[in-house]
Amino acid sequence: YLANKCSMASRIDCFSESLSSVFGEHLREQVEERLKFYETGDVPRKNAEVMKAALEERNAKMKEETKTKKRKLDELINDGEEMTEV
Repeated sequence: YLANKCSMASRIDCFSESLSSVFGEHLREQVEERLKFYETGDVPRKNAEVMKAALEERNAKMKEETKTKKRKLDELINDGEEMTEV
């Protein structure tokens, strides 16, 4: 089970266009939930639920990073225009 989750995380990292630890963190949480299941009997979340949550979180982070990069680019462009006007 643990090897399966590690393999999935490494494949996602390898073939992903952007680096993110979101999938690995969610898979780690899933392994911890499985261990709790053996101790207490609490049913862990399904893999599809975990991957959906991880994908939504990664998309939100990427969207925020894109906004930040765009804002920085706009600031650089505006600063460059001010420098040429002086």
